[in-house]
Amino acid sequence: MYTLNGLPAHSPSLGWILTYDTTFIYSTTITRPEVRIPGFDGAVEMDGVEDVPGVTLVWSVRESELPGLRNVLRSPTLTLGKGAGEAEVNLRSFTPEKIGIGSDPEYTVTAELVIPGVWTRGAEVTATTPLDQDTQVIDVLTGSDGKVSDGTLLIDGPFAPGVEVHDMAGLSWIRYTKGLWAGATLRYDMATGRAWVHNASNPYESPLYEATADIETGPEIYYLRITPVIDGADPTLAQPKLRVTSTGRSATSALTVRARPAYIL
Repeated sequence: MYTLNGLPAHSPSLGWILTYDTTFIYSTTITRPEVRIPGFDGAVEMDGVEDVPGVTLVWSVRESELPGLRNVLRSPTLTLGKGAGEAEVNLRSFTPEKIGIGSDPEYTVTAELVIPGVWTRGAEVTATTPLDQDTQVIDVLTGSDGKVSDGTLLIDGPFAPGVEVHDMAGLSWIRYTKGLWAGATLRYDMATGRAWVHNASNPYESPLYEATADIETGPEIYYLRITPVIDGADPTLAQPKLRVTSTGRSATSALTVRARPAYIL
């Protein structure tokens, strides 16, 4: 069930009764830029991006309860929650329609909300996995079924030049062209594509130097994203996974993912 700024969207005590006209699964559009070459049939479609989705909430509300619902929906910052995730949303429309009579008549209230960030997000989690194989597939952000593009990766040395991290959905990858010594950590920021080398004891502050110029990305200029893939024969199970290839490791070599899970509303 939805929440609005932490309040239950369906709340008999507040006089807010959600009706079955409410959309409990949002709809969205995938936009894929196309490249067309004169003289060649068809087109080449680029990687698709999710358009801004929306949800419609419909209540049965008495006139005396309208001000409270309106005030929440028109809050300067409005957060929509569902399950383990929440997202900042924008109010696109608020439409009350009087359907009753009397001193405290009933209204049908329709609110259209849009989610600029597409996904609801959970609390930040941090998980570390030792790197002990040349090619290693790692489950990350268990339960996340949306695309995550703003996390942080930490790769603890040592490792030889050329360590790679691939999104198992095949949408993106990064390669660090240099090596790293034991006691050092490479920090990669997924949102900006920038990277730094730190002492392993202080991987988030006071970098030794910036290493962005030594990061290669693919395809083209895309930064790394973490996208769930179907895990096994059950199509209802989607698990984010990363594939790491590395050499020159020791017992201290490890991958840490620090990010907020993303959920489909």
